[in-house]
Amino acid sequence: MSDHAEILSLDKAHKYLKSSDLSSCTLYSICEPCPMCSFMIREYRISKVVFALASKFMGGYSKWKILEDKEITQFKEYFAPPPAVVSGVLEEEAKKVFNQTPLWMFGSEVSKPKL
Repeated sequence: MSDHAEILSLDKAHKYLKSSDLSSCTLYSICEPCPMCSFMIREYRISKVVFALASKFMGGYSKWKILEDKEITQFKEYFAPPPAVVSGVLEEEAKKVFNQTPLWMFGSEVSKPKL
């Protein structure tokens, strides 16, 4: 499903600013962006990403390294340099919310799928 909060936000910012260059913008999220969202962040040239909770299974920063990948920058017409990333912002508050929800991709041992 492509209706991830980050992609919806990027699309709205793109339409509002009438530009695909969002390098003056910071993206804030409770959760670490997934790989799909991370590629979109790089395409829209977001300069800073701030999130509370890392995702050791699906994270585009902590697991798949897309948000820090310098190699894809060689495709300058598609991907901007890596954004600054700040993780753990309001992490304890976010954990309180997510402890009420079985979201295995954020590392809950209780709700982790059997592989």
